[in-house]
Amino acid sequence: MKSQEPTYKKFPFPVRILLSYIILSVTGIVLLDMLSMFLIVTDSVDGFLNTFLSIGLMLIAYAAGMLVFAVILSALCGRKIYRGIGLYRFTTVVSIACPIAFIGMIVFMNATNMTYSFFNIATLFFELAVPPVLMWYLRMFTRRCSWCGLINTYKVTAVRTDDLGREHKFHTEGGYYYEQKSTGRISEQTSVAPEVMDVEITTTQYVPKTTVYDGIFERKRTTTDFRCAVCGNIVKETTTTETRIGD
Repeated sequence: MKSQEPTYKKFPFPVRILLSYIILSVTGIVLLDMLSMFLIVTDSVDGFLNTFLSIGLMLIAYAAGMLVFAVILSALCGRKIYRGIGLYRFTTVVSIACPIAFIGMIVFMNATNMTYSFFNIATLFFELAVPPVLMWYLRMFTRRCSWCGLINTYKVTAVRTDDLGREHKFHTEGGYYYEQKSTGRISEQTSVAPEVMDVEITTTQYVPKTTVYDGIFERKRTTTDFRCAVCGNIVKETTTTETRIGD
């Protein structure tokens, strides 16, 4: 996009925010790689169960790291107004390059007959998912104006809540078949002596449909107006909520 505001270039480029994005992305990738190497060296990825647990640990570490990075990035983005077009373009290119690099690495490893495991693929996925998530955080914390291209300019100017009424809600349960197995014994008279045999009987049972009452729900629509402090562009955000208020 091109800024529609003639004073766009008078505002500084967000060097601090850009460096924060790059440093946090590299830090996240390096820390995840170090954790994966530690798990490999300690033989924590041998066998299906150990591999599953190690991937779970990587997922927990990834989620915890992203939450910490979100707090850090939020503080570093600040409230100062910056030019945002170049910053957003750069983070978009990096985020698009990550899935391309992920697919490219898999193709390369297959083409060169390189030995890799499912754990390696999962680690690579987590590492290359760091920049896109940080880009999403960055855009949420800075918010660029679609008219002037500047970031950190939107201020809340109005909040309206509309009552959309109440509604009785129901849902349907059942309406399906299931198999029930039972075991028993039967005896058969032979020429020598009665012969007892174990048998298993499978019967198909039907669960009839029943209508269940969920209660009374109240629906509200909240509209928030954001106004750019530089060019005056107004953006509206609408959310609808549904709350149970009684049986």
